[in-house]
Amino acid sequence: MGTLALATGGLLLALAGCAPGINPIPKEEVPASADSERFVRLRVEEARAYRLQNRLDAASQALERALAVAPNDPQALRLLARVRSESGHEEQARALRERADRVDPPPPPPREEPLGFASEGLLVVLLPPEPEDPATTGLADEWPDRRAPDVLVARLRRRLPHAAVTELSPATVAEARAWLRSRSPRAVLSLRVDRANCGDSAKDGPFALAALTVSAGTPERLSVLARSVRVVDGDPPNGQNCADPALSRVLERVFADKDVRAALTTGTVPAEAALWPSPEIRALFPGLGRRLAAEIDRGRTRLAVGRLNDAEESFRRAEAIDPDDKDVRAYLEETRATLALARELEPSLPPSRAAALSGDLLEVELSPAQRAAAEQMLSEERARRDALLAAISLVGGDGDELSPAIESALRPAELERQDTPGARLAAQQAHGSVVKRVLFAPDGRTLAVFYVPTAGGPPVLREDSADGEPERWTAYTDRRRSEVWEDREHAGVPTAHFVLGRDGAVQKIEVLRAADSTAVRVFEYAGGHLVSEAQDTNGDGVLDRFERFDADGEVVMREEDLNGDGKIDVRSFFEKGKLVRREIIDPELLQGDAAHERGAPAH
Repeated sequence: MGTLALATGGLLLALAGCAPGINPIPKEEVPASADSERFVRLRVEEARAYRLQNRLDAASQALERALAVAPNDPQALRLLARVRSESGHEEQARALRERADRVDPPPPPPREEPLGFASEGLLVVLLPPEPEDPATTGLADEWPDRRAPDVLVARLRRRLPHAAVTELSPATVAEARAWLRSRSPRAVLSLRVDRANCGDSAKDGPFALAALTVSAGTPERLSVLARSVRVVDGDPPNGQNCADPALSRVLERVFADKDVRAALTTGTVPAEAALWPSPEIRALFPGLGRRLAAEIDRGRTRLAVGRLNDAEESFRRAEAIDPDDKDVRAYLEETRATLALARELEPSLPPSRAAALSGDLLEVELSPAQRAAAEQMLSEERARRDALLAAISLVGGDGDELSPAIESALRPAELERQDTPGARLAAQQAHGSVVKRVLFAPDGRTLAVFYVPTAGGPPVLREDSADGEPERWTAYTDRRRSEVWEDREHAGVPTAHFVLGRDGAVQKIEVLRAADSTAVRVFEYAGGHLVSEAQDTNGDGVLDRFERFDADGEVVMREEDLNGDGKIDVRSFFEKGKLVRREIIDPELLQGDAAHERGAPAH
């Protein structure tokens, strides 16, 4: 096959009127399905951009061109209906929506009748969004917009007609426990509104997002640990109620969760007021844990610089939030013991040193025996804290390297299955069999799972989980992060793959198809900038469109395999985002170009 450069002339002028990447199709030929789909997608993207610029006529023209090729494309129909409505043509908009709904029926509206189980004895607590300041308590400024709780309350009244629904943000665990005991519910469903808003973008068009943090439990046990549930509505209504359907659907998704339903259907009304445990209360009211952590962090900072009185005050406030928290008690006892020791030494100190005890900073001289005991205590405490903080940082993905402290803290565990994504990826990294190791928290919880070569050596893969389901796998080469896989679609397998350089910067991102792990999009980076992108535009598992970008992010070259033979058929060159030259690699495509130049209309 030869290469023919189309520089200027009639054929180039004809190409300029076509969508980038679409070969002109002669009138007597039927357009390929992939070409038509690409043309329609580009026209819809153009219309979204025009609409955001309030160029409604241009948006309408782009969508009409798309519908001329695909008359029943639901995205184009629904977007044109929105444009017609915003232009004041409601009758046309209504007809277009009905046509789109016939082609692509929308999800059924949320059900209105009560759920199929008794709701007596249930308590539903609505929690406001978390404030920016973790120390904020109470309900003073809890709802920036009352619409979200009002919509949820109305839905809850219909679906759980006999449940008690309330809004609450307790300041302490004791306050929440007393409140729960006074009502003696058989089960509690906690709903925190994280997001309930609408948006519009040139990439996705109009959308509404609703997200809730959900937990549920009975007086006997916490059945549902705090988890996030979200819904995105791609065709929300106009106006202030744009997020209402998404809120209704996200609540229905909560009710459909088998763990939530089990918690709401299995509890019994206690014979006497139940004593709800602190961990359960903090899970039902996550704001308590956030404020507790903020006070502990503040106290630790003050303790580290010797401001013992201030540190003690912070730990006292944390103790008031949850007196059963073990860390709070340990820090408070340590601070009080250090203060008592300092005051015991006060009479033997010079006046300037003794006066320091009444101020913010601790400045005392210890005897050799007292100094040795204090340094031993601090050394043990520092080792315990450093190991835990390193583990939390590592599991959170903040560390690029595996520390010796983490490796020494790993404990053997049984590798139940060899066919899990983690075991398979680890075996690939190790080039052989692997064994399982677990990093435990002080309370016995699993922080992360590691895979180590059976033959020995450092871990080659870390597996992190959310709600017990693995969602991220991090590969290590020479104890440094080299690759990361993520399950972003909750499919049970990786759907995104990141390749990292020695400096930790991303070099490549692959979007993977859950069904067979093939790449549908590949992004490559250099120096923090996107340099190329490859796509599988027709879903056949083979990348067929390749683009290169300049330093400003503008496309400079596009290569396409239009007939699916694995070879480049068309190469297009751009300057400042505009097509300036196109080369046809496959001579068979020239027949279509010549026919178009003689006057055949193009898309």
